[in-house]
Amino acid sequence: SVAVVSGISEVLLWRRLAQGQDIPAADISQILARQSLISWLQFLMIVVTASIFLVWFHRCYARARELSPTNLKDTARRAVGYWFIPFVNLVRPFSITKEMWTSLTRRTSVEPASGTLINFWWGTWLLSLFLDRTALILAGSAKHVADYTLVFAAATSVLAKVTAIAAAVLAIGVVRRIGRHAAGA
Repeated sequence: SVAVVSGISEVLLWRRLAQGQDIPAADISQILARQSLISWLQFLMIVVTASIFLVWFHRCYARARELSPTNLKDTARRAVGYWFIPFVNLVRPFSITKEMWTSLTRRTSVEPASGTLINFWWGTWLLSLFLDRTALILAGSAKHVADYTLVFAAATSVLAKVTAIAAAVLAIGVVRRIGRHAAGA
């Protein structure tokens, strides 16, 4: 990903500064401007992708509830709403996804009602959130631009991006499997 490669260049920049190397201000500005642009593009992509995902989530949950109303506790609207409630959004969407998976696979019985893929997806997603937040805290705690904390912050941010990419790939697998079962039910 472009963000990972650009993030590595930021790690190298902060390392050179921490080692006391003299770096032209134009080089620093260029790297930081690129990182800022990439961050905005990532934000826009997340908004668009999350919107599409939540529409899909609503439809699949509604379909699963239609097929098995007693197995699912919430309405499709509420299932989507949990994604927006702080702290609840760390647990409830995961359990709703597993409920939906179980409900749909029980009806088609093509695959066992195993949530291993969902577990890996959710764990990877939470790890990426944790790493991203850690990178922000580290960057905010730096005392000056030559602080090694910025090197660690940038490296943690790169790791968060790699983990987010892995979570996205796993999410695609979850969407495909649940979608296939919702369509086939």
